[in-house]
Amino acid sequence: MDIVQLMLSKGATYYNDGLRGAARGGHMGIVQLMLDKGADPNDGLDNAAAGGHMEIVQLLLSKGASNLDAALGVAERCGHTECAEFIRAAMKNDNTAAPSTDTAAPSTGTASADAATTTVSPLDKICNLLKLLDRPEKEIKIFRAGYEGDTVT
Repeated sequence: MDIVQLMLSKGATYYNDGLRGAARGGHMGIVQLMLDKGADPNDGLDNAAAGGHMEIVQLLLSKGASNLDAALGVAERCGHTECAEFIRAAMKNDNTAAPSTDTAAPSTGTASADAATTTVSPLDKICNLLKLLDRPEKEIKIFRAGYEGDTVT
């Protein structure tokens, strides 16, 4: 949180990128901070679902996130079955769905062979993609800090 606040104080304005990283990494405080700064809740929903972070999924839905189809697909592909069930229930406007504390299910083994054989971390893959999309280095740093919950850098 400290590094994110420092970056924000130095002029970083990539709130949606910070939200995506924090949602993927499960850092509720940073997610809330990015939302308070004006980040679009849709930008974090699929990342929260990919990490199986139910409380963050719930928060983003309560803030108006509506890209449920994408989030559901990601939760299923990542093996977070309880999170996927919660999103399905939200799609049906079922207010009885309640998360448990254990949101990570074992992998279903549906990941591509490429993902299974590479040694590049998911975070590095995302950061490399951001570089390919010509995103500024400052944006990539705030995404990484949000993802890692980095308070030391």
